[in-house]
Amino acid sequence: MSQDALSALATAISDQARAVDMLVVPVTPGEDGGFAVELTSEHMTAKDFLALAGAAGARMFYIETTPLDPDDLFDGLDEDEFDEDVWGQLDGFRAEAAARTDQVSQVELAFVAGSVLHLWSVQADWVTDLANRIRALVPEIVVESRSRAEVDVEGLATRLADSAEFRAVRFQARTTAAIDLLAELRALEEAEGPRAYEVRQVVTRAGEIIEERRTAIYNQLRPTFPDLALLLAKDPDWVNGGVISLRREAVDQFLAQHADGYLPTTLDRDRIMNLTPVGKRRKNPVQGPPDSVFD
Repeated sequence: MSQDALSALATAISDQARAVDMLVVPVTPGEDGGFAVELTSEHMTAKDFLALAGAAGARMFYIETTPLDPDDLFDGLDEDEFDEDVWGQLDGFRAEAAARTDQVSQVELAFVAGSVLHLWSVQADWVTDLANRIRALVPEIVVESRSRAEVDVEGLATRLADSAEFRAVRFQARTTAAIDLLAELRALEEAEGPRAYEVRQVVTRAGEIIEERRTAIYNQLRPTFPDLALLLAKDPDWVNGGVISLRREAVDQFLAQHADGYLPTTLDRDRIMNLTPVGKRRKNPVQGPPDSVFD
């Protein structure tokens, strides 16, 4: 896609999103693990992706235009592996990329529906062409190195899912939390060359395990919601919650105590809230003046 076409696309999509009452946010969410669907122009057009967002009930639509960072095209190269002729050609490619640093190289669109992050992107033709020429010259940068250790995705993901600290982290912060919790993921993050894919694999799988466990637990717990609602009605955090946000937090913590620490989905939280009576908030009794005042 040409430079002018990319800029026109970003403008047109923003206008169209507003026309269907969507709020356009000029940046796409970071890929922090969890459930995500990644699409490109090979899967569907930008117009179809916008229609998908509308059909899914999304009310916020994210769009980001990204200038090229030339270093991204050369990430992972070891100058000791190539002779001077190869590096001479790579220097030419680097200069070509540097000359386009102010140009839009990619448009990314995103929305969230049902706790699933949907991503769509299209890249400028000149970026694809340059990347292909680099890959043709140095195929090693797109072929996984044999020296790279195999990542135990299932084992690491299970350890994360077993961690109450990780389960308590919000969806958007899972990758950061995972790297903080597991030394193996920190090593991947700090290793030379791009290793974000392996980290994302582990975090995504951990999210799937958590969801599988939570679903099983709440399937068993749900029939007891009427009885739990009676207990919740007496819970001080619920009684004194006041505003709806505090009551939601009280419900989350209450249900987690009965679900091995697994927080409820929004649907399960709403179910038990609808079953729980909202009593009057307790007030401290009014204290009269001390007797000494009348002495």
